Amino acid sequence: MMREKHRYILVESTASMEGMENKLYNQLFYTIGSAEYSNVNPKIISAKGNSVLIKCSLEGFSKLVLALTFIKSMEKSPVAFYTIKASGTIRALLAEGKSGKALSPSA
Repeated sequence: MMREKHRYILVESTASMEGMENKLYNQLFYTIGSAEYSNVNPKIISAKGNSVLIKCSLEGFSKLVLALTFIKSMEKSPVAFYTIKASGTIRALLAEGKSGKALSPSA
């Protein structure tokens, strides 16, 4: 049996995401739809400050990124999500970029 392949996505938001994990799950479920949500299989690894680290299935990666762009408000407050980086491993995702600054979900 083959292991499911995943993608890790580092996302920045215009609002603080601490304590908002359940609201983000609800918005993703509403945006993606119940039929495709299980195929995307999003899991929030960490949410600190304005950064969110999300794990999803390889097949659902493009649907998740698209769904994040359609989320415009959470709790009646405007919000926007920007995909910073995506990778197959957390180590590569958080590795230093060309700027010499390490990416971290706590930034």
